[in-house]
Amino acid sequence: LLVLAGSIFMLRPIRSQDSAWLPALPAVSGTPAAEGEIMTETLIDVPQAALPAGPVQILAGITELQPGVTASLGGQVGTSSYFVEQGTVRISHSGVEQIVHAGERWSAPVDGDWGVSNVGDDLARVVEVDVNDAINTSTAFIDASTTSKFSDPEGFADIFVIQAASTLPPGMGGVTLERMLLPPGAAVAPYAKQEFQWIGVAAGRVGATLEGDHLPFRWDSGEERTFGLFQTVPPIQPGTEMTLRNAHRVPLVLYRLTIVPDNVGGSSATTPAP
Repeated sequence: LLVLAGSIFMLRPIRSQDSAWLPALPAVSGTPAAEGEIMTETLIDVPQAALPAGPVQILAGITELQPGVTASLGGQVGTSSYFVEQGTVRISHSGVEQIVHAGERWSAPVDGDWGVSNVGDDLARVVEVDVNDAINTSTAFIDASTTSKFSDPEGFADIFVIQAASTLPPGMGGVTLERMLLPPGAAVAPYAKQEFQWIGVAAGRVGATLEGDHLPFRWDSGEERTFGLFQTVPPIQPGTEMTLRNAHRVPLVLYRLTIVPDNVGGSSATTPAP
């Protein structure tokens, strides 16, 4: 998976790489655009999340669980936010449990044990954003294997579309995860990259054009570079103007994660919609 301004990270392949998490649309939180236009879903939108201060590890991913399968780990310190696309799951944060059904969201801090179980009769599909304390989260959580994480190693699909490291100020903040489907030839309107913002590609190939003074090494202002699955680009400085387009013949699926701490200027709405 491509992560702009971040790095590549994948726990396990999903089925085949050809399927690559092409989402089922129409959008969840808006009216679908006409055929041939960009469609955008806001999957996770938490106005006030308890964000850990200092160095953090940021993950955005998708998990599919067969009925009765549980994902569980210990030693997580931070905040996790969820959107259940399909099925019914029970989420456990340090002994606090919440049943979340398809179309519902939930967000809460976690300090210790973490778990997600499919308690329904059908496949469950969960979108998750983790903002973890990089110092206090145990290495056992970070280095967990499939065998230790899942109750049935054959009953899951698990992948991260975004992985990043950053440093956050103390306090609350907003967490927003969007998913965009771009048909061939479509482009997202140019926007200035925010300080805590990352883009991941789950399917297709993206053309990225940057405008600014402090660009990655040997990347000229106005130059477009294209990236596909399993490719990365160098970190992109905040304030750089970015234009992203579908540079391939198949639909492009983009994930955009934005975190806006309360004591940092700006808001989660400052990035324009496509």
